Amino acid sequence: MTPPATVARITLPDSTVRTDDDFTYIPWWTDTTVAALLAAVTAPLWCLLCDLVTGTGTVSDHRLRAAVPEVLAVMEALWLRRAPRPQPGPGGREVPGRFTALTGTDPGPWRDGTGRVGAAWCLARLTVYAHRTGTAAACRCGRHDPAVTAAAVAWRTLTGDDGSYLYTTDLAGRYDQDRPHSPHFSHAITTIAATHLTGRVVAEFGAGTGAITGLLAPAAATVHAIEPAVGMRALLHRATTGTTAVRVRGEDCMAVTLPAQCCDAVAEHAALCFVDEPVYAVAEAARLLRPGGILLRLLSRRTHPPIVTDFTTAFHAALRRHGHPRGRIVSNGNDPRLTDWLATCGITTRLDTVATWTEPLPLHQVTAPLTHGSYPYLTAIPATDRARAVDTALAATGLSGDTILDTTVTVATATSVLGGVTLSPRAPR
Repeated sequence: MTPPATVARITLPDSTVRTDDDFTYIPWWTDTTVAALLAAVTAPLWCLLCDLVTGTGTVSDHRLRAAVPEVLAVMEALWLRRAPRPQPGPGGREVPGRFTALTGTDPGPWRDGTGRVGAAWCLARLTVYAHRTGTAAACRCGRHDPAVTAAAVAWRTLTGDDGSYLYTTDLAGRYDQDRPHSPHFSHAITTIAATHLTGRVVAEFGAGTGAITGLLAPAAATVHAIEPAVGMRALLHRATTGTTAVRVRGEDCMAVTLPAQCCDAVAEHAALCFVDEPVYAVAEAARLLRPGGILLRLLSRRTHPPIVTDFTTAFHAALRRHGHPRGRIVSNGNDPRLTDWLATCGITTRLDTVATWTEPLPLHQVTAPLTHGSYPYLTAIPATDRARAVDTALAATGLSGDTILDTTVTVATATSVLGGVTLSPRAPR
């Protein structure tokens, strides 16, 4: 692989928005939308968010009533990854379901735990974006430093709150139950670990329930398993109990508290796609890596027969007929986007296919996440409606739950030498 440049500027690529009948695709951030977002965060708003998160100042009802519209505009922009709208749409502000209680005119909810977590949800992201773009994150009251102290409190608040990430405790259990488990897959991952991670100190971004962590740990000297979601982390602890190489950390991979240049590799599998801005997580990976250290993305792709696409299309159409909105998808096209962005920084990514196999699976196993609602966009849909939609899809395709389908699985790696690279908001000199 080409030796990386010493300094590369963080410039977010342009984003194109995919559209179809089944899903609403949230666009990736761009330099333009991040700049517009940060420009909307005034010094008094930085101060209010810090006071709500840290409790360092008195927040009167008058102050809350005056500032809440501005806070909600920023929260909506963060949720939708776009510039803030001056006025809410006809349906009001679109915010995470965890924070709908904050959208009314009553300042009361801002004074309980929900308000503190909502402020932390905004402040944590804003401070990362400000840092990665070289934008000042400061209020003028002199009581707090948003970029340091308040940000640390905000991240601790989020990683200790069960509703602040997509995978809650309930959803994490369903996800772990429904994710495919195959000896072929396990062998592929252990082969990758033996090739790239033997004797190394590894940070695993988005360790989830520990399915990958347990396969990496036997080869590595240490695995810092970084997982922000409370529910996922509980299963991660359970899966790695007694594995001395694993250190579980409740952190977001955009803001890891490990020291610089402490790792030989940063590994991830289907995790960066759930980060608010994966480019900023890669910048954090570069900070953690020693010179010559690697970012190792584990890529897996499952290719089902076309009839499965027909089934899922009929399933989602049935949900819409039952009055449910299209699913919210945040991860479209993440891996090629990162590979292309690294190339613009002068960093080569080596792609290697590790294993390919075909496995016969019954339809009910392939579609279990739809039946059980183990995808985040299905959590609000009652089980009875999901079951009706499955029955409709079975009738539309002429399949049964026991129909055997040949599924092709490919496991690959995308390896980039990031150690020694400084990813900076400023242009290289």
